[in-house]
Parts: sequence; C-alpha cells; structure tokens
Amino acid sequence: MVKIMGMFVKVEINNNKCKKVKNCKICEEVCPVEIFKFEKLEENNGIISVIEENEDECIFCNLCLEKCPQKAITIKKLY
Repeated sequence: MVKIMGMFVKVEINNNKCKKVKNCKICEEVCPVEIFKFEKLEENNGIISVIEENEDECIFCNLCLEKCPQKAITIKKLY
C-alpha cells in the first residue's frame, strides 16, 4: 500500500537525548505535516515528551533531523 507521498518511514526519537533540552519542540515547529505531538510531564520536572509520531504522514523532508539540536531523531525508509 502506497501513501499519498509514496513514503514508508519509521520515525524514532531518542528520549534520553530529546529530554536534555527543556521544552524544545523544534521538530514540531518545523514539520510541514505535523507528525509530532507533545505533552508536558509534571513528574519529569516539566520536560516535554513526544506522545505521538504520525509516521504515515511523514514526507521524508528531513527538516526535523536538520533542526534538532540534540540529534535525537532518526528516520528510516522502509522500502
């Protein structure tokens, strides 16, 4: 089954790296198809955490990879 953009990808976020920058959300801001969703975890000293990655919508533009200050994101093509 081919998606609209013809991409099958696996988006992975290294939570240990991602949580080093409090309230960053750069990946959410730069993603043109809004695959990232966050929540604030009070038990985690207010550090945000990715709660959803809508991989089916990813168009493999690499903006999140390029802009992530912690290099916490990897995207793998599955085809």
